Amino acid sequence: MATIELSNLSKTYAGGVQAVRGATFTIKDGEFVVLVGPSGCGKSTLLRMIAGLEDITDGTLTIDGRRMNDVASRDRDIAFVFQNYALYPHLSVRQNLAFGLERRRAYPSLLTSLLSRDYRENRNEESARILAKVDRAAETLGLVPYLDRKPRELSGGQRQRVAVGRAIVREPKVFLFDEPLSNLDAKLRVEMRAELRELHRRLKTTIVYVTHDQEEAMGLGDRIVVLKDGLIQQLGTPDEVYAKPANTFVASFVGMPSINLIPGRLHRGDLVERFVADAITIDLPPSMSAKAPPGPITLGVRPDRLRLGAAATTSPWRGDAQVGAVERLGDRTDVILRLGPHRLVARCDPRCAPVEGGTCAVGIDPADVHLFSDADDGDRLSKSD
Repeated sequence: MATIELSNLSKTYAGGVQAVRGATFTIKDGEFVVLVGPSGCGKSTLLRMIAGLEDITDGTLTIDGRRMNDVASRDRDIAFVFQNYALYPHLSVRQNLAFGLERRRAYPSLLTSLLSRDYRENRNEESARILAKVDRAAETLGLVPYLDRKPRELSGGQRQRVAVGRAIVREPKVFLFDEPLSNLDAKLRVEMRAELRELHRRLKTTIVYVTHDQEEAMGLGDRIVVLKDGLIQQLGTPDEVYAKPANTFVASFVGMPSINLIPGRLHRGDLVERFVADAITIDLPPSMSAKAPPGPITLGVRPDRLRLGAAATTSPWRGDAQVGAVERLGDRTDVILRLGPHRLVARCDPRCAPVEGGTCAVGIDPADVHLFSDADDGDRLSKSD
């Protein structure tokens, strides 16, 4: 296990393109940290900098207190699991699992090996140790029945487990995963997520994991790092990032369906502070909007916090909305609403879903909303507790 510290880490490519800008955070010993963000946000570049596959333009990277900026990748005691599995098609599963350990052996000259009894005995002992590690990894990942098969005889999930197993047998300080589940179908991704969490629980090894899938990030990470345009937008536990998004980007990126963002104005009176946006007028507790100056502001409310139908009648604010598409997803239903000029998405119980093309009462409780700055960065101003 290992602690990883990033201090003002930056990467600039030829032509002045900044892929990562001033990344500063610490990954604790044995922690599972997920780097998440849209394509081109710098998450894979940051992972490759930790791995030593990308040079560091500026800043410092340390692993267990040792500066790694100029240390070769092979000497960092890390294992990298790629998106495309990178298995050797002509080798069996057993040989793929053992390949990295076999390559690390020191092979003397042929004459020395023939004449040296000690070398032959040590080599046999080393082979036995490698086979034992391979067997343990195969048992851990459920690969024992497939050890003699070639990669082409395996399913996508089985191939991914082989790629993970090849990393496990090395017993590194740090595991690095670069979107390892993106080539799998939806059902298999869910199953592999559970397997990776269970694997981390057993191994207790430091893991840094890259994905563009916010649901995957929320389900896997002890903490998640949300990136955009090479900058860290927020770092925290999944619950913290979901409940208290740092800005409108994080609020929109984390959570499905995406948060409803309603531009409006904040009016401050003697007794009440009020958010006004066309047909929506919501009285806010003064403690909630203390950081927000009067004027343009953005209100955010999660789809699952909008109240529909009978549930809306007791809401502090309610209105009537036109019902657009109704998407029935089995255990839940997503409803597209039109409230004046505003398009809203609500998530509700399928048994209470409104009818397409009709009208529906919709309610909002001030306790469920977020306030964001109207500026480009859209910083979070306050949320009621």
